[in-house]
Amino acid sequence: MKHILFISRGIAYGGSGRCISVFSGQLAKAGYKVSLLVLRDYASEYAIAPGINVVRTHFKTDKVKVGKIDVLCRWFPEIIKSMKRL
Repeated sequence: MKHILFISRGIAYGGSGRCISVFSGQLAKAGYKVSLLVLRDYASEYAIAPGINVVRTHFKTDKVKVGKIDVLCRWFPEIIKSMKRL
């Protein structure tokens, strides 16, 4: 079985959040193992289909900068660690 991982800063209002929630739900219905890695501590505004593994990081929204250096130094190691766990 293929495992598909979506990585997003958050599933809040916006086009990418909605696309991820809809697309991941359709893939889960089709029989794929689907995981969603959420980097920021946002509340999900869109419904996530049952059976999707949602992994949240420890980053809080008020303490996370979005600069390229911050992404490389803080987010990238967290992404790699989460991918190894999955």
